Amino acid sequence: MKKTTFRNYVNKFIKRETSEQEEWVLDEFIRQHQAKQTQEDLFNSAEEKKQIKAQLWTVLEKSSRSKVIPFHARMRWQVAASLVLFIGLGALLAYFGGNDSAMLMASTAASEQKEIILPDGSTVWLNNQSSIRYAENFDGDRRAIELKGEAFFEVTKNPKKPFEVTTDQFTVTVLGTSFNVSTYLNERATVSVASGKVKVANETQSIQLLPNEMVSFTAQNHLKKSTAALENQLAWRNQEILLHQADVFDLELILERWYGIEIKLAEELEGKSCEWSGKFKYDSLENILQSLSFIHALEYKKINEQTIEIIEIEC
Repeated sequence: MKKTTFRNYVNKFIKRETSEQEEWVLDEFIRQHQAKQTQEDLFNSAEEKKQIKAQLWTVLEKSSRSKVIPFHARMRWQVAASLVLFIGLGALLAYFGGNDSAMLMASTAASEQKEIILPDGSTVWLNNQSSIRYAENFDGDRRAIELKGEAFFEVTKNPKKPFEVTTDQFTVTVLGTSFNVSTYLNERATVSVASGKVKVANETQSIQLLPNEMVSFTAQNHLKKSTAALENQLAWRNQEILLHQADVFDLELILERWYGIEIKLAEELEGKSCEWSGKFKYDSLENILQSLSFIHALEYKKINEQTIEIIEIEC
């Protein structure tokens, strides 16, 4: 998306002139490019950025006052929140006033992880390029969390008030347990259980999971249950980058997500069928690329500060 197109979309959004499709495109652009663009690349001046941010806060405040938010209004709230974080608030907690419990949001950028204590004492560990939204006080009959990206939850037990994590693909419901949810864009969504019991449901299915079990969201929008390799699913909590039967496209996604850069693949790599497995302790991008060069004969070149091209890699 060009700079002028991005600004036009944002201005249309503030004026409530965007279609649902345009809001979806804007949200996807933000999620894919949050850590790849500088603000100078997107706005003509600091004053323009300041004005747009103020207008977006107004959208957020109005949305947060409603007790029941229709689906499309939730989409507008999500886009507005993403834009505010994208424009300048990074991983700060954002406060949104309302008639009932105020809403809080926490977000992480590339190469960042964060621990959050929820109002009920439950703990959330956010992986990179992820966000959660939740009430300042869990006053209702459930403890509701909205998740984008990936997080590990340790939930305080409360049989009278279920704990729910809502994603774009499914809802996870528990009473007290620990589990991991991953819903990154262009990656297979999964839920893995470390302790307790978890229910995962979408519009057509509902599956119960016990410790060391997982469910994945297939391309056909089905929930598929299997045995969880928790060491792999939770590697990120130990600051480890995991490659598990990864092909060149998986490698591209993983490096982009961890380091907030753009990875380009040489044309001759597009049809290459390879798989790699291994763990790398989180380090500078340069050191990770050097390790891959040593182990897998990876050849690459740096196009600019935000772009790396992979030229060759050994199968």
